[in-house]
Amino acid sequence: MLSLSDVVFVFDTELANLEHPYEEILQSFARISHGVFHPTNIQDDFDLKHTHGEVTFQLAGQKYRRRFDIDGDWVDPEFLTYVFGLAAELKLAGRFYALPGDGQVAHFIYLTPPQARLLKENYTLELE
Repeated sequence: MLSLSDVVFVFDTELANLEHPYEEILQSFARISHGVFHPTNIQDDFDLKHTHGEVTFQLAGQKYRRRFDIDGDWVDPEFLTYVFGLAAELKLAGRFYALPGDGQVAHFIYLTPPQARLLKENYTLELE
């Protein structure tokens, strides 16, 4: 399942893309949701020389702006929590889940409630 890039978003939390990492993260969440979560006009000003940055994007007809912390080349975990919350706020058909990982490499999946139930029941998978 982890090798299915259209189903699971796998990334190293030590960011490899130092140009626009938060843009890439949002695009990856859009990909695994198969367009249900579809941010557009994404811009981030990530710069290792600063301690904070900002990402802006449009989603469901609204403009969003989110500040993120820059701690070297590590992703700000609060940004991921924020994205998870947007799915609930927008009342999407499903939600994003973090799959078990080692802390260095993160794994995310988008599931509807029936899909999540199936995974939990048939594969005894803990979804966060």
